Amino acid sequence: MRKKYIFLTFIISSLLNYSMAEDQKDVESPLKNKLALIDSLKGYKYISPDRAIEFSMEVLQRKKYSSGKYPKIESSFYNDLGEIYLRMNLPSQALSYFIEAKNLMIGKKTPWLDVQFGNVYYHQGQWLKAKESYNKALETFSTKLVKGDRLDDGKKTGGNSVAGMSTCLSNLGLVEIQLKNFDNALSLYEKALEVTLANPLYLKSSPHKTIGPTQSVAKQQLSIANLYHEWSMDDLATEQINSIDSLLLPIIQNNKLGELQSQDQSLSHAFRVYGLVNTLKCKIFVNEKKFKDAKKSVNFASELLRQWPIYLTRNYVVAAKMYFSQDSLYAALEEIDKGLRVCKLKGLGSQSLILLQLKMDFLEKSNLNKSALNVAGVILEKRKEIDVSKMKGIIESVELKTDLYNSRNQLVKAQRKQRVLQILIGLILIGSGLVVLFFRNKKKSSEQIAIISKQENKIAKVELKMKEAELMNLSTYELSKNDLLSNIVKDLEYHMTLISDTNDQKTLKPLRKKIQGFIDEGVEWEDYKVQFAMVHPNFVEYLTSNNPEITNGDIKLCCYLKMNMNTKDIAQLFGLSVRAIENKRYRLRKKLALTTETSLISFINGIQ
Repeated sequence: MRKKYIFLTFIISSLLNYSMAEDQKDVESPLKNKLALIDSLKGYKYISPDRAIEFSMEVLQRKKYSSGKYPKIESSFYNDLGEIYLRMNLPSQALSYFIEAKNLMIGKKTPWLDVQFGNVYYHQGQWLKAKESYNKALETFSTKLVKGDRLDDGKKTGGNSVAGMSTCLSNLGLVEIQLKNFDNALSLYEKALEVTLANPLYLKSSPHKTIGPTQSVAKQQLSIANLYHEWSMDDLATEQINSIDSLLLPIIQNNKLGELQSQDQSLSHAFRVYGLVNTLKCKIFVNEKKFKDAKKSVNFASELLRQWPIYLTRNYVVAAKMYFSQDSLYAALEEIDKGLRVCKLKGLGSQSLILLQLKMDFLEKSNLNKSALNVAGVILEKRKEIDVSKMKGIIESVELKTDLYNSRNQLVKAQRKQRVLQILIGLILIGSGLVVLFFRNKKKSSEQIAIISKQENKIAKVELKMKEAELMNLSTYELSKNDLLSNIVKDLEYHMTLISDTNDQKTLKPLRKKIQGFIDEGVEWEDYKVQFAMVHPNFVEYLTSNNPEITNGDIKLCCYLKMNMNTKDIAQLFGLSVRAIENKRYRLRKKLALTTETSLISFINGIQ
């Protein structure tokens, strides 16, 4: 039984361990693939937003990611979806995804999501709400920077917090520009630059080797340069641009444009920043009437921004304005058409509206009203298409969330069933263990009882043998005593025959009678009966209860026979002759109503 229980426990434990191993494998697998999935999405969201949305929904619909078991991964995808819709100028849909990402991280500080909420409010023109969200994120990043983030090797760094603080400060600067607080905006941009320059990764390494921090510094300088350009302070803007050239130009020269397909996100972002720098250069050169340099800069920007479709279309807008300022309408329209092709290819509906509006303005200014009307019609159709696309996106979003909620509910039910099954298996194991222990203890108890009984039997047999020995000794003593007294009586009778005087013989008769009295029945019988009852309990009671006519002499005879004594010995104990004892036995058989086939000895020995 014990072996069966051990085997059953081993089988069930193996099954549970296998189940736990599968769960652990399921946990580890997405964690190992997390970076690959997120990197793939980041690549898609800049190159092809439509493909990024499709990819995100495909991943989120996978059971292991939609189950709520990996909230960080799921939240990351929702965050990227929101960012894509925000870049597509669809802030409402973006907000719904940011909220979903936030809900998955309840109880945890999510400053980057606070930044995203601020971005949504900024796109919706709710400047104060945007400012509130940016300040909230900035406070969290500042706290983290004080505590210190850590690299994988355990060294302290402010990497993530520095990036967060500089982003928040830059975004707050954009809000201040919208609020017409330009001095505040410049102050915030300069603070963002100071924070970025203080990044340990930037300070401790060569700028040409550490692309990420370097492009972050260049990005902050570009924000300041754009602000100076808006203020028509192109000389100050040029100073910032020259500083950026010293940082990024060596990186651009050391890496071919074809390497933009690389998985190195820092390098890709460096190309983006320098592309935007050349777009700004084009604007400055146009103001200075240096159209040759402007064209060179805008074309270089187009090469650098190939993997950044939104910024590429904006660069086409700058190029179109440059050509139109030179009264080259068709060249301007050609740039607009390039941008429209990119928008169509990448699904940038809102950017295409900007390009179409610019095209219509150019045509109107060129007195090509009929063509302008045609473009206006296209704009209307495009807006309808965008509205339909928005509605489709909302429906798909609702369907996706419904599927995700259903998947989570199914998972919760499955987990509950699994827990119930595990509890039942546990109870079965415990119950089986208790049963095995019960029978095992019962078996041990039985064995112990048997051992005790065996020992008690041995003790009882020893005691019985001792009592039988005592009884035999008593019988032997009785025989010896009677034998001695009988011999004395015989000797006395012999000496009486030698005495001739009758009176003298009479004087000896009382002595002979007295000695003979010690041989009679009943002498020391009570002591003998007690000792006999200890060896053969209930023997006498059985005889007397089943045979009312039996006498004490008969009982005494039965006791001697039970002791396997022969007739001669019994005669000596009784002080009678052998013939007299045989007669006693004959009368006893009649009283016991024994048949001729049943011997008296067998009957007596049969009484237990």
